[in-house]
Amino acid sequence: MDKALEESWFSQCLVNLLHDTTAPFRINSYHLIVAQSPRCLEDTMENTVRLRQFEEKDAADLFDWGSKVNFSPAVNFYPVRSLTDAQFRVHAFAQDDQIQAIVVNRHNVGYLELLAHDDRVSEVGLIIDPALRGQGIASAVLKQIIGRHTPIAAVVDRENDPAKALFRKLGFHISAILPSWFKADPNKWEIWIWK
Repeated sequence: MDKALEESWFSQCLVNLLHDTTAPFRINSYHLIVAQSPRCLEDTMENTVRLRQFEEKDAADLFDWGSKVNFSPAVNFYPVRSLTDAQFRVHAFAQDDQIQAIVVNRHNVGYLELLAHDDRVSEVGLIIDPALRGQGIASAVLKQIIGRHTPIAAVVDRENDPAKALFRKLGFHISAILPSWFKADPNKWEIWIWK
């Protein structure tokens, strides 16, 4: 294939990918990630997902996520109504080493919270940028912490089917015994445990 034809073919493939909303890739300001299959993307995410301490500069991302989230029972996200609110939360997060930013290719895509309870259970909470959900980021993060913190518990809204599917896929199960620190309504919330 001659060079001009090859470049034209590549450009057309790229244009087709950009218009295919089902393609397993994501464009951000830093990288174009193209995967051959969802499994390949998950492997890519697992290799590139990093955790770091939340910083003041993360406030804008937190505000952006808060403005995108559909406040429904299926998405548990504290409403972020202003940049000031986001800055306050990030300042509070920066003081707490149990809350870390989730970073993919130097871009903040969410946060992880691990709260140690007196019964030696680490409660996990995840927020992922709504635009990036379903790309294996949450799975990659949870795989990084499974084994380092046991047991791990997640409090999940009973109507949040995507979260329940994620935890089930990773080997979590619903706990029949509610821990002493669990104060939420058991008719609305479930405890998922990984041991």
